[in-house]
Amino acid sequence: MQTFSGKHQHVLAYLSEEVLARQPVEVQQFLLATSILDRLSAPLCEAVTNQQGAQVMLERLVRANLFLTSLDHEDHWYRYHPLFADLLRDRLER
Repeated sequence: MQTFSGKHQHVLAYLSEEVLARQPVEVQQFLLATSILDRLSAPLCEAVTNQQGAQVMLERLVRANLFLTSLDHEDHWYRYHPLFADLLRDRLER
């Protein structure tokens, strides 16, 4: 988070402490592993995480309002909110 400045620092601290840290380990691992993707789909997430059940996880994240948005009406493609994606990528690099 040191690469972010000013007000973004506060938002990222909130996301880190109040959102990400409160998730179960398997959700945190999924979020971090898939943060490298600009757009997410179940097959891509399964390839990146090497685990099955990505569609269920994606739907779970959407229902939990974890900064994941569906990009189509069929719920095949998703993306993370840009600030949340930045936080995840920053965490992944550590």
